[in-house]
Amino acid sequence: MKRSVFIILLIIVFAAAVAATFYFVQHKNQQIIFFYRNQCPHCEKVEAFFQAHNVRAKIPFASKEVSANRRNLMQLVKIEKHCGMSVKDSVEIPVLWTGSNCIVGDQNIIKFFQGEITK
Repeated sequence: MKRSVFIILLIIVFAAAVAATFYFVQHKNQQIIFFYRNQCPHCEKVEAFFQAHNVRAKIPFASKEVSANRRNLMQLVKIEKHCGMSVKDSVEIPVLWTGSNCIVGDQNIIKFFQGEITK
């Protein structure tokens, strides 16, 4: 009897450890996404910063253009709603999704990456 209780407790502890590890891995690897629009001067400032500081080689993130790609636009709308932003008439651009937060505007996005590069 004592042995079966011990085995059950061991299985529960093991299952909890596996679940916690899976949760941590999934949330630690949330993807950073830079949303931009072609011919957007603020987006171009961010892109210039990426190139000047070799950001893409240092920090993994995705870039998604929203004016020509409806799927990317719908993803941005969903993310901006999640962040409590008003998307009634239009979306904000450029936007960086950190996996949990929205960062809006060229200067704020550049500050975010400056901080990430120096870590």
